[in-house]
Amino acid sequence: MAAYNSSKAAVHQLGRCLAAEWGKEHGIRVNTLSPGYIMTKMVEDLFERFPERREVWSRQNMLGRLSTPEEYRYVSDVGK
Repeated sequence: MAAYNSSKAAVHQLGRCLAAEWGKEHGIRVNTLSPGYIMTKMVEDLFERFPERREVWSRQNMLGRLSTPEEYRYVSDVGK
């Protein structure tokens, strides 16, 4: 988990740095997404092998459920 969590923290900090650099100078807004577990084919296959993880992973998410890939589509259109 350390490598995974560190990479998420790095993406978050990169977004903050880019927002600070590009925001005032170029008027560019920078956002990052840090979703938890997403119901992909790979995760569904994993749940077949380890069904107990479905409930555990859902409880670990702030929304109490796993997200779907469709929830992350068209984020570039936000604010248009």
